[in-house]
Amino acid sequence: MEEVGPSFLDNIDRRAKREDGTLPPTYSRIIVIAEIEEGVKPNQIIEYNEELLDGINRTLGCKTTGLLLVQERCLLHFLETPQDACLEFLKSLREQESGAEGQETLLTKVTILHSAE
Repeated sequence: MEEVGPSFLDNIDRRAKREDGTLPPTYSRIIVIAEIEEGVKPNQIIEYNEELLDGINRTLGCKTTGLLLVQERCLLHFLETPQDACLEFLKSLREQESGAEGQETLLTKVTILHSAE
């Protein structure tokens, strides 16, 4: 039987690897749409977001890119990040939305769209 092309396993093995031979982490894309809690100023949202992402990037040693739009009481956030950082971001967002101990609730009616590759 004639081989048509490289097998699935061959393709996996050809993916770009890091210097130590391991594969880079899977990337996720997230879109967050939310309503900003009444009385919360846009700069509070921006500061919270910067602190959260800086902490995740520093802790996990990764690079996160994104776009944050805040207009009146609406928030739209596009984020592209390694999978492990994505999970940390979603966990922090859930804790913040639920008003976990020591956290002021900034967002309500949060909708998250997520895709990974």
